[in-house]
Amino acid sequence: MTTEEEVGVKCIMLWGEKDQIRQTMEECAELIVKLAKYKRKVNGSTKEQIAEEIADVEIMCKQMRIVFKNDLVDSFKFQKLARLNDRVENESQLKAREESFKGKLHIKEE
Repeated sequence: MTTEEEVGVKCIMLWGEKDQIRQTMEECAELIVKLAKYKRKVNGSTKEQIAEEIADVEIMCKQMRIVFKNDLVDSFKFQKLARLNDRVENESQLKAREESFKGKLHIKEE
């Protein structure tokens, strides 16, 4: 079976980096439109349509990892995930303290 990376390399070799970057932009734009319609619920998108667009974006992102160096992407991804985790942990602790404080003051949410 052919791996995603092998297919990605073939696509880049066949159509070139420039065209694959453009295609990635188009796929991302299509996902943005589907998500916006889903959120607005006007001429809405279905979860199935969104899933299809996510698949397209993920395929193109794999190709962009090849173009822009997997190791570099992994390094930034690691840093960003660590920072996000810190923010989530801090936010969770803050909310817990707020709830504890409200409980001590007998404040009721409206």
